[in-house]
Amino acid sequence: MRHFTEHCTAVAITPGPNSLFVSAWHCFDDYRSTITPIQLIDPRSAKPVQMKLLETGGSMQEDWALLTPDSPFTIDTWIPISTTPHHIGQPLIAAGFAPQHNQSGDEAVERYLLADAACSVIDGSAHPPASDCVAKKGASGGAMIALTDSGSARLQGIISAGDGKSVSYFYPAPSLIRRLSRLR
Repeated sequence: MRHFTEHCTAVAITPGPNSLFVSAWHCFDDYRSTITPIQLIDPRSAKPVQMKLLETGGSMQEDWALLTPDSPFTIDTWIPISTTPHHIGQPLIAAGFAPQHNQSGDEAVERYLLADAACSVIDGSAHPPASDCVAKKGASGGAMIALTDSGSARLQGIISAGDGKSVSYFYPAPSLIRRLSRLR
């Protein structure tokens, strides 16, 4: 067994008090702790919220995880999952919590919500799909957001991997809709 702390992002996809969150599977790979719970740090209060892992994709090809708080936790901001598939050239916004660009990625570093607001899908046929979004270490599990014609945000994907400079891969969020209907 190995021991490490992973810092990732999670996105609320339903309203509270029993919100569902998505993140990336690789953030929980080999998680088996009975002592240290999964914790969500609420950026507004910095108070940890204990989470439980409901289901995961189990591999980098299926890099998704569904979580929910152990106790009621009210979320007033959430992003519904897009019902439309991604396509080449689709504008995206990549958002996740990561260290500032001039900081290292160690545990003691403060994390900020960072966004690349002007990027797009560059390879929609690959699995996972690729974007030219820049997402840094820590943004894994964060949101690839697409805007509707009316300007509403929809979760198009879950940030999975990338080089932190020119490409980010994502798990297509619309693929989770069937799984969510079973959990509700």
